[in-house]
Amino acid sequence: MQSKSLQELSALIEDGLKKIIADGKFAEFLAFHSKFHKYSPMNSLLIFCACRHATMVAGLKQWNKLGRRVKKGEKAIMIFAPLIKKVIDIEVVGEAVSESERHVQLLQGFRAVCVYDVSQTEGKELPEEADICHDFGGETELLSKFISVFGYKYGVKHEPLEPDLGGFLTSDNTITLNANKSEEQRLKTLIHEVAHGELNHFKEKSKSRAVKELEAEITSFIVSGHFGVDSSCYSFGYLAGWSDGDISEVKEALTVAYDMANGIIAQLEAAMLLPKAS
Repeated sequence: MQSKSLQELSALIEDGLKKIIADGKFAEFLAFHSKFHKYSPMNSLLIFCACRHATMVAGLKQWNKLGRRVKKGEKAIMIFAPLIKKVIDIEVVGEAVSESERHVQLLQGFRAVCVYDVSQTEGKELPEEADICHDFGGETELLSKFISVFGYKYGVKHEPLEPDLGGFLTSDNTITLNANKSEEQRLKTLIHEVAHGELNHFKEKSKSRAVKELEAEITSFIVSGHFGVDSSCYSFGYLAGWSDGDISEVKEALTVAYDMANGIIAQLEAAMLLPKAS
């Protein structure tokens, strides 16, 4: 099978994103991406366009190590993989020459690689993956954990607000959540407002309000989905407005939100590993 070039993959991303937005599937793609948050949004997009039911992808060698084989006739999913160069130090002492590998890796570019979804393979059963949201015990504990992790930076208040208002962030880093809303919606709103704060949207003047809202909402959607909280009923309204959006702005918002979501997820998961205070 002939691999696609980087130019062809880039064109696939552009065309795929246009079609997803035109078909009103942008929110569906974000829900899909929340399961693949460790992949770049562009690789998630390539996987989504090729195999929307994908749940776990890997290359041939990795599947073979796991005791599974790709079924005959299955079509590979093409994604980007980074080309990393390790830095080697050369030290000359007298007539002796020694090499030592520094712990520095430089990104040289990208290459196209083939991966396959688990549904395209057969063989040894895979161990069940731990569902991280179970460790929180649901929205109540996740909301509490989120406040404990980000409470050092953001004061969080619960007050009755107008029915159509979920909450808001003020310039003094205070987040007010609507006490009349469910814990699930308050959690989703809290993530959204923390994203605004972490992305420094108060001081950012080069982006429109719509782009800032898109970045914060995509971040919230990915983080919520990662921890098993379905926020689609709150997010679709934000995302539907981008059916006629500028593709370059949507791609940029995806990249920004991807980085922010991964940072928030990492902080929450790290907090889970800390021993509880006695």
